[in-house]
Amino acid sequence: MKEGTIGRLDVTVNQALVYEHGESRVEVPYASIQRFQYSQRLARRLGVAATIAVVLVKHRQRRHVIELYFQDGTGVNQVAMFELSKERAAPVVAVLTARVPPRPAPAPKGKS
Repeated sequence: MKEGTIGRLDVTVNQALVYEHGESRVEVPYASIQRFQYSQRLARRLGVAATIAVVLVKHRQRRHVIELYFQDGTGVNQVAMFELSKERAAPVVAVLTARVPPRPAPAPKGKS
């Protein structure tokens, strides 16, 4: 899908995260998700003077982004990034935490 595509992220399906946009539907099975990362990024970067002025007037806006790292049906590594509303971010992170299977930690590299 193209960057900037607006759609709906559905986490109510038990086996897969579903992203719907227009007539298209993309399913990412939770079992194929290797890891995910949630971050809050500043919507705009401002200079020092502008930042001080904005902070005095209102809070800086943040973008809530979830990055999914998964393997597609052919075993190729993929990544998808979703920007969510502030209200939607916490429930999606909670569902991903509960449904994405934990991966074993890599063995430490050492002398043998």
